[in-house]
Amino acid sequence: MFPDRTNSPCRPESSGINSSDLLLSHFTEGGDQGNAMLDQFVEQLDLLPYLEREPSEFKNWPGHPTLIAKIAAGNWKTEPLVKTSGGRLIFPDPGRHFDIHFELQAFVGKERLGLYLHYETRRYYSQAKLTAKADPGSLRQYLRFRDEFMDEFALHCQVPGFTLSREVLQIGKADCKFAGMSVAEASCELQRIIDETACAVNLALFRLGERRRGQAGTSSVQLHS
Repeated sequence: MFPDRTNSPCRPESSGINSSDLLLSHFTEGGDQGNAMLDQFVEQLDLLPYLEREPSEFKNWPGHPTLIAKIAAGNWKTEPLVKTSGGRLIFPDPGRHFDIHFELQAFVGKERLGLYLHYETRRYYSQAKLTAKADPGSLRQYLRFRDEFMDEFALHCQVPGFTLSREVLQIGKADCKFAGMSVAEASCELQRIIDETACAVNLALFRLGERRRGQAGTSSVQLHS
């Protein structure tokens, strides 16, 4: 189930980034130039084939401009929330709703790179907005499933260099700071952490799906008995 990265080659197959370069020296600009550089770095990572990346985005947040690349599997997203004409938020299936993804964040001009795993609604709404705009019962179901996922995920995610958390958005992060690492060295570390953590996400979702199917089967039997 989990990939063995012990003897696998850590390549980057460079597309404008030299493997011997210091990685963090490339993230000094925001905007299109910064997005292109982060895209090039993520594209050359040798990740599991089911993982996909979204084009990088530049967020010009006051005090901490940030480049963000998202990486996820196709089954890590459910149907998005529906916003009614009156502004209410409807969960298509409140008992199973999520948008799980990695965020590789490059902090422009600060020579810092972070890898985070997020669990949020699709699309993202703050907890305050969900409380104000969603049905309370649906929100409770969403939060219950989120807690169940994190409990199950913690059983399977024992990845060196990756720490679990139970924050509103962030449910884990890589411990590595990447300072002084070359592109090749950072690629090796990220490939291992992302792949092994992704396997744990898939296993947790599979186990919860099994449990849900078992509960549905039991309810069906009771209904017809």
